[in-house]
Amino acid sequence: MQTNLKKNSIDIGIKLGTILFIITTVIYIVDINYFSNFLLMLAVYRIPVIGFGIYAIINNKKLNNGLLTFKEAFTSYFLCIVIGYIMLNAGSIAIFKIIDSEAAVIINENAMVAVKDMLKSINTPSDIIAATMEEMQNNEAFSFRNIIIEFFNRLLMNAIFAVPLALFFKKP
Repeated sequence: MQTNLKKNSIDIGIKLGTILFIITTVIYIVDINYFSNFLLMLAVYRIPVIGFGIYAIINNKKLNNGLLTFKEAFTSYFLCIVIGYIMLNAGSIAIFKIIDSEAAVIINENAMVAVKDMLKSINTPSDIIAATMEEMQNNEAFSFRNIIIEFFNRLLMNAIFAVPLALFFKKP
C-alpha cells in the first residue's frame, strides 16, 4: 500500500510540475517583467503548490481507506512538492539558461530595481542598499547555484508548512 501512496504522490507531483512549467512559460511569453513582481509570483506559484499538496494528502487518504499516519500524510504532501519543483527548476533552466539567457539578465535587473525601490520605501540606509545591489549583481537569479539554493529553500518552507497539514489529515 505504501508504494501506491508514493506512486500517487509522484503522479500528482508530475501534474503540479507541468502546471508550474506552463505558468512559467506563459509568463515568459506574455511579459518577463512579471517575474520581478514579488506578490504576483508568490500568488502564482504558492497557490497551486499548496493546493496540489493538500490534494495529494486527501487523495492518498482516500486510497488508504481514510487512514493516514503522520508520516504518510507528510510524505504525500512533500513528495508531490519535490517532484513539482524539480520539474519547475528543469523548465527554468531550459528557458533561462539554454533557450534565452538574456531573459534571465533582464529579470535579474528588474528584480534589482524592485528590491532597491522596496528598500528605499522602508528607509533603508544607502550603504545597505548599495551592498544589496552589489550582491544581487554578483549573484544572478538564474545561476545554477541560485536555482539549487532556491530549490532547497522552497523545500524547507514546504516542509514547515507540511507539518500542520500532516497533523490535520493524519488518522484520528
